[in-house]
Amino acid sequence: SATLNEAFLLPMRNIACLIDITANEPVRCATFSPPHLVTMTTTGSLNTCSGSQCEPGNPSPDTPTLSYGTATGAGSFQCLSAINGVTCTVTGGKGFTISRSGIRQIGE
Repeated sequence: SATLNEAFLLPMRNIACLIDITANEPVRCATFSPPHLVTMTTTGSLNTCSGSQCEPGNPSPDTPTLSYGTATGAGSFQCLSAINGVTCTVTGGKGFTISRSGIRQIGE
């Protein structure tokens, strides 16, 4: 898996994600322009924000890129990189897709 401490960027470097199975919200993904932020719990519950109230963070310069069409994961979480964004799910199929156009919940 192409991660640095479970962090990765998509090839266009506009979306960054972090999978930390020890955190309260183990998955965190953000777009930088425009700013969108989503976090996901182990049950697939989401917290989202868009616009100026979001703090998408600043990934490390050596954060690796997850090539389009490939996936990475930890614990019960998996994220798939695609040209149109990144989709992250928890076992059972709940999750989200994040892209420049926003955040879409899946597997409700």
